Amino acid sequence: MKQLSRGICMVALFVICGTTFTVVAQEAETGQESWKDYLKEIPLGPGTLNIGGSLRFRYEVYDNYNIKGYGTDETDNVLLERLRLDFEYKLHENLHAFVQLQDAHYWLSDLHVRDFSVICPYENPLDVKKGYVQWTHIGDTPLGLRVGRQAIAYRDSRVWGPGDWGNVGRYTWDAVTLYWDTEVVSADLIGAQRVLNDADRFDEDHFDFDAYGLYARVKKLPFDLDLLYIQKYDDHGTTRGATGLGDLRTQSVGAYLNGTFQERIDWGGLAVYQFGDWGEDYIRAYGYNARLGYTLDAPWTPRLGIEYSFGSGDSDPDDRKHETFDGLFGAVDKFYGRMNMFAWMNLEDCQASFSIKPTKSLKVSLDYHFLTLDENKDAWYYCSGKPQRQDVTGRSGTTLGHEIDLFAKWQATDSLEFFCGYAHFSPGSFVRHTGEHSDADWVFFQTTLFF
Repeated sequence: MKQLSRGICMVALFVICGTTFTVVAQEAETGQESWKDYLKEIPLGPGTLNIGGSLRFRYEVYDNYNIKGYGTDETDNVLLERLRLDFEYKLHENLHAFVQLQDAHYWLSDLHVRDFSVICPYENPLDVKKGYVQWTHIGDTPLGLRVGRQAIAYRDSRVWGPGDWGNVGRYTWDAVTLYWDTEVVSADLIGAQRVLNDADRFDEDHFDFDAYGLYARVKKLPFDLDLLYIQKYDDHGTTRGATGLGDLRTQSVGAYLNGTFQERIDWGGLAVYQFGDWGEDYIRAYGYNARLGYTLDAPWTPRLGIEYSFGSGDSDPDDRKHETFDGLFGAVDKFYGRMNMFAWMNLEDCQASFSIKPTKSLKVSLDYHFLTLDENKDAWYYCSGKPQRQDVTGRSGTTLGHEIDLFAKWQATDSLEFFCGYAHFSPGSFVRHTGEHSDADWVFFQTTLFF
């Protein structure tokens, strides 16, 4: 009851603050100019300066799980705050510098910064989230360049994505990206190191691995077609395979498709094959996603959708073949259940979706996920990519459980957005046979002010 009372009070606080933001935004937008206009196209030297950003608050309640794992048998709540300030300096249309400062904090949670082994996804005091220079079509050629700290994201963010749902943001890279952009094809060549977000000091360290990639988009087709190659390389000799330690070299090749048919049918998919070295083992793994949706010609624009996601598991953890798919560098929270308890590894996710738009600015969605393991002797991998539970005998079965997600998002004004939701997870046979197995619940309320 104490946690519930606190939750009700926090939701009330958000509503009050949100109402205040709405009044301010509406008052600002009734004039001849928006207050944001004064932050754009500011003359400065030979170029112009644009200032923007966002302020986001989110309150969450976790029951029987948290960001670290499932089966806590406790209720936790957290208040998240994230401020981002953007500064873009444009010399001309194709040449600009961009800096984004981030200040992220959390309160109320029982978890402390020291409870996280590498990075705390909640806490990142004032730091440089992005800082790069970008020059496209250099000298009116197809060649372009981006150098510096940056986000790398393509299409639906399943293989490359910033993971911005998290308070700190899942992926930031110190990288060099070369562009080649023509009327027929555009291609990006990437070399990057993932930034390690530090809660105590400036973000200057990196994860042990390097990432390299080639991402190409074929143009002038009746549908979207992307081709990709991604390599994850760690030469520290600390990757443990079934037969010993060695280097990591995960190589992924794949293709992405997206399109519509007769306007109301949307479809898409992604397939990735992986090979390379995992310590002393060799890699043979694959993952794919397929989706199909239909939007009815009816009031509130109802859409029905089905989706299937698969990431291979390891059929025999003791042989020299590593078959667990590596979910790469994409977002996970919006794909395999919004409770963020599953990674694209040893996973089968059957999803059914329904959404409506009562107004142009309001969307309500309901998703159902039936989640199972691909291989019963491999692990259930949490959103962090770390094993959550495993039964090497395979006797616990493969059914992870069922998740239901209900969300509502309201774009109140151009400057203000509200987002809230509830999700419930019911455990299946694998979870029931391998430890604590109570149902889990999650509630959140979020408001974002854009400027």
